[in-house]
Amino acid sequence: MNTILEQIRQELENSVDEKTQDTAQNFFKEEIKAYGIKVPVINKIGKEFFLKIKSNPKTEIFALCEKLWKSGYLEESFIACNWSYALHKHHPPIPILLKKLHLSKCNFFIFGFVLFPCQIN
Repeated sequence: MNTILEQIRQELENSVDEKTQDTAQNFFKEEIKAYGIKVPVINKIGKEFFLKIKSNPKTEIFALCEKLWKSGYLEESFIACNWSYALHKHHPPIPILLKKLHLSKCNFFIFGFVLFPCQIN
């Protein structure tokens, strides 16, 4: 399971766009961790790797999503959102998912059926 995360992170690092990296922080009031990759590229990477794991048990995929969330990187959270949405017919109810993502340690806002990390003061 860790090798897929390592492969994803390597692909993200290889896809860094310096211009995007320089402007990413401008969209947030709080300091964020971002590789600096355009969303279409993130989506492509996420789809590519989802094809490799989509036959895995749902619990394993959700565990990968949780690890991606915990990294704190914006792009990794996008991939986690896309993967969890791809499994939306098999989602646990939102309160269970929120508990699973350990929301006591960080803040999230809900946009439709997808969770995004944010900091609320």
